[in-house]
Amino acid sequence: MNEAMSGVVEPVIAVINTSALRQALERRKRKINCYPRGKTNPDSLQIPAEWCKFQNGDPFIFHDSGAEDSGRFIILSSLFMLEKLVYGRTIAMDGTFKTRPRKWEQVFVIHVLINNRFVPAVSVIMAKRSRASYLSVLQQLREIMEGRFQVVWSPTLILTDFELAQRSAILNHFPVARHRCCYFHFAQAMQRWIQKVKLDQKYRTDVLFNEYIGLFRALAFMSSAICGGEIRQRNGLSWHCKTWIIKEDGTSPRFLIDIWNHSAEAMAGNPTTTCALQAWHRSINAATRERSHSMWKCLKLFKTEIGVISRNLCIQASSFSVPERSASKVQRQKQERLQQSIRTFSGTDLISGLQKITRTLRNLEGETGESQRQAAMAQEEMNNGGSIGNTRRRRSRNP
Repeated sequence: MNEAMSGVVEPVIAVINTSALRQALERRKRKINCYPRGKTNPDSLQIPAEWCKFQNGDPFIFHDSGAEDSGRFIILSSLFMLEKLVYGRTIAMDGTFKTRPRKWEQVFVIHVLINNRFVPAVSVIMAKRSRASYLSVLQQLREIMEGRFQVVWSPTLILTDFELAQRSAILNHFPVARHRCCYFHFAQAMQRWIQKVKLDQKYRTDVLFNEYIGLFRALAFMSSAICGGEIRQRNGLSWHCKTWIIKEDGTSPRFLIDIWNHSAEAMAGNPTTTCALQAWHRSINAATRERSHSMWKCLKLFKTEIGVISRNLCIQASSFSVPERSASKVQRQKQERLQQSIRTFSGTDLISGLQKITRTLRNLEGETGESQRQAAMAQEEMNNGGSIGNTRRRRSRNP
């Protein structure tokens, strides 16, 4: 719609029937892409058989709970990615809303860690985001995997955000697995609290207050057995304590320490954030460039994405040796620096140990921000005129 209206002057736009134009564009796209007719809302959608498989005949839609299910969900994957998921020890889960079909709630994606990199293995189009819906998805996936591979799906580490319904379903379905919530979301919650209570200015100008917040963020990498202590006695941090450590009456906080503490995972070299999932969601959103999507476009998009990922992993598996990705090498080096900061804690001076971890975290975050900025600049140069090398050569000739 936006592309069709680009270049049209305002007086012309004012007299155009945008609703009729949008419908005409939808009909045109449906004809070009051979999209089926009919309603695509959860209680009416009917998926033709040819849309349920890849071109080679392998299944693409592994389960559809049906129009009679008020919490309808559709599981999308490939046999290759399901096999990777069932044997994967570390998985991460996240939902995206920008690529969801119209009238549906979200696209829930499960990633599996392969060669130190999170790869999307299963996408689930969901009509609801309730605990019962998440539980139904996990139970159905376990049944599918047991039926296909005769293996019980039992990951050891699961990373998610802090969504209550999702966490509750995971704890119910995987009671033995270690469930951790993303450190990035933990730090983000601190920032949102600062904005909510209107302490932005104090955070920027008060060095001591800024340090207190930094120390609390660093607690995520301190042993859970010593979390609390001096931090609980600091003024102005009552919200942090009752939310993350312990309430004033001694009862459990809103989020248990084991949920957000990553000390053991960081020392083991395990991932502590779901930032890779967020980056993948952004790439998918950028590929669509629309605010809302038809069900058929969404299915086509994820079929292509799953097919490409499966093919690339097959090629890597067939090669004799896979060189370490430069990004993976940099990430490993950052993990080693954080581990060194954690090891230096003597067990006596808590504040000193937290300060060292805080400095390391801020240095790593600064390096990550700079690398992301350089990558964005490089992509902009590519978009504005050829390769990066050509752009640099033009700049050297034209100072």
